[in-house]
Amino acid sequence: MIKFTPYLNIFDFFLSFFKKFSLKDFSHLLLSKSANKNVVQFISRSSWFLFLIASIKKKKVNRKINIWLPSFYCNDPIYLLEKLNINIFFYDVDDNFRIITSSINFLETHNKKPDIIVMCNFFGKIIDEKEQLFFYELKKKYNAWLLQDATHCIDPNVVDSKYSDFTFISPYKFFSLPYGGLYLTNLKFLEANSITFLNNEKLTLDFLNKIINSLNFKKKNNLKFFLKWMIKSLVNYLYFKLTIKIFEDDYYIEDINLLPNPKINFVIKNYIFFKFKKIDLIKLRIKKNSLKWKKTLINLGFKNQEKIKIDEFDINSNVTPYLLRISSNHEIIIEYYKFLKEKKNTYFNMAKFK
Repeated sequence: MIKFTPYLNIFDFFLSFFKKFSLKDFSHLLLSKSANKNVVQFISRSSWFLFLIASIKKKKVNRKINIWLPSFYCNDPIYLLEKLNINIFFYDVDDNFRIITSSINFLETHNKKPDIIVMCNFFGKIIDEKEQLFFYELKKKYNAWLLQDATHCIDPNVVDSKYSDFTFISPYKFFSLPYGGLYLTNLKFLEANSITFLNNEKLTLDFLNKIINSLNFKKKNNLKFFLKWMIKSLVNYLYFKLTIKIFEDDYYIEDINLLPNPKINFVIKNYIFFKFKKIDLIKLRIKKNSLKWKKTLINLGFKNQEKIKIDEFDINSNVTPYLLRISSNHEIIIEYYKFLKEKKNTYFNMAKFK
């Protein structure tokens, strides 16, 4: 996959330092089109959010809980969840990221009843009504909390989240930020479960910090992280440097202190606010960029170009028009990766192919 994250907008970033952030205004912008979500709060990474919800559920039921995750999932939240001494079970998805119901039947048969179920908008794909209802019925059957991972979706306003108890997104992935996540929920759900503190950032962070401090998490804030990222971003803006890396070179969290502190400063919040105000324009620009890059890649002169397929990944989607998909057999993909690395035409993560 090739993604097209826009550069940091220096003007918006500069303004973010001087504007007082208003959660009320931000909530109105983000939730005005939602029929069932009326609470939004910030957290630095979605991994922290999953960790938070699992911690709350475990404390409420006062036992070791079961969480169901899709078998194709990010390593970072799993790394954190494993520190909670909970049971993590995986249900299978097919090549189109649709749930394989037999894997659910297996979990049920073997008495792995869920306390938390996570459904995922893989690569921003819409979860169809039938599958959402399937998850919703499981939630009701086991009195579980249903979480929707929409971190691959660029625009939460067009994500169908009517069946989830929580939906979480990661704007930082699309806006060239070092961190910046959100979770959406409903106040009635929070009240019914006596967890209304999740509608208060300070109380939420106090709860979370007590747990992560016991795990020897040492970062009291993200100041150094933020300043380092800011300097690097400004340098990259002035002195453009293209890099290509293969998926195997990507890093996995092996130390909890590699994660940012869960708290987000007002600058990041303001910048995310500015971006969402013009999200339709950003999506259009990303779409145009992806089509331009497709044309460029096709005309680079790769000797086995006829064996490479380059196509848009849901290019007309309102949720995530940001990917180009390059497909072939493993040998050709590696050869193409080396070719692009020599050309240094773009930055991307190369996915593994069987």
